[in-house]
Amino acid sequence: MEGRLEGGEEEGMLMSRLVAGLIRGEISEEEVVDNVVLLIFAAHDTTSFAISMTFRMLADHPNCYSLLLQEHTDIVSNKRLGENLTMEDIKKLKYTWQVARESMRLFPPIFGSYRKAIADIEYEGFTIPRGWKVLWTAYGTHYNAEYFQDPLSFNPSRFEETIPPYVFVPFGGGPRVCAGYQLAKLNILIFVHFVITHYDWSLVYPDEPITVDPLPFPAHGMPIKISSKLL
Repeated sequence: MEGRLEGGEEEGMLMSRLVAGLIRGEISEEEVVDNVVLLIFAAHDTTSFAISMTFRMLADHPNCYSLLLQEHTDIVSNKRLGENLTMEDIKKLKYTWQVARESMRLFPPIFGSYRKAIADIEYEGFTIPRGWKVLWTAYGTHYNAEYFQDPLSFNPSRFEETIPPYVFVPFGGGPRVCAGYQLAKLNILIFVHFVITHYDWSLVYPDEPITVDPLPFPAHGMPIKISSKLL
């Protein structure tokens, strides 16, 4: 939605507003660069990594791949050639989203983040003073058997049950949950649908390690062998 800023200037894309603020002297060039880099990390690298790990898990678990493929085949069979996905189609991709969520549980797109204590906090005999910064990590709960039975195993069906709040946190949680959560979900589901229904593929390095610097990344870039499906 378009609007108007103070002084009659039209509201536009974020980059335009950052440049306008730079011209007016409201922010520095360094701040503009920092914001753009942040957007690249938050909006691109995290989603692409989540998609990569989803395909890695599908390659490692052919039974899950078969279930997921059937879900997408059922949708395609009810559509005309070349017809795009609709929101109603997206809502039917429940198992696909379970696979993606389980992939992000095992391989969180971000390690964690800092939060500032706005009051003194008592936790298990320790006091976290007001003003201190606390680092929360996704692995702290994602790999905790108290919340996820057999946490090291890949089991998308575990997400058929309701997950307690602040336990599955690849997008954070609470009032500071990632603003791009729903967009990332759409990107993942649509991309998986396109690849699954058009291509056959396999991993070049099935046991490729994941490095973290500062975001997780497949050590070799996760190359794949890919070919068009025979229609």
